[in-house]
Amino acid sequence: MSDFDRSVTLERLGGDAPLLVELAQLYTATARQQLKAINAALGQGNVQEVYREAHSLKGATSVFEAPAAVASLLALEAAAKSGNHAQVVPLAASADALVTALIVHLEDPAVLQPADN
Repeated sequence: MSDFDRSVTLERLGGDAPLLVELAQLYTATARQQLKAINAALGQGNVQEVYREAHSLKGATSVFEAPAAVASLLALEAAAKSGNHAQVVPLAASADALVTALIVHLEDPAVLQPADN
């Protein structure tokens, strides 16, 4: 389960519900690819690429009020930037799980609908 907060995200977007839907669609279309890129970079031992992908994905994820996913990507980004291989693998697994949960959550049409519908 994701810690995504629709109401806070919508407030951040000025109450623009169609924009929220559009951003969620863009995010879900690209975030899976970014997770694959992180895992591929891990398999190659390329922590610089892990850093770049984690940084980019963190920025995209921060659009949504999902603090656990953002924090996990921030931790992964920092570990990869410092070259801390021992921390990168478990942090990548944690980030993958939290971002995947957010993706699944955002793909549920009921999640993006107003609470009174």
